[in-house]
Amino acid sequence: MNAEMTVAFIVLAVWSAVFTAAYIGERHRNRKLRNALKKKRSQYAAGHYQQIH
Repeated sequence: MNAEMTVAFIVLAVWSAVFTAAYIGERHRNRKLRNALKKKRSQYAAGHYQQIH
């Protein structure tokens, strides 16, 4: 493996690691946000329902 190939391989490995970490982090954050929203919405819906009836 010559120097250019080594550099290209390292760059590709680092980029894919960063991309994977960002993707996992984003999915994890989205799931937490979605769960928080779901909780809020169900609490609001329950409260709203009680006010009407």
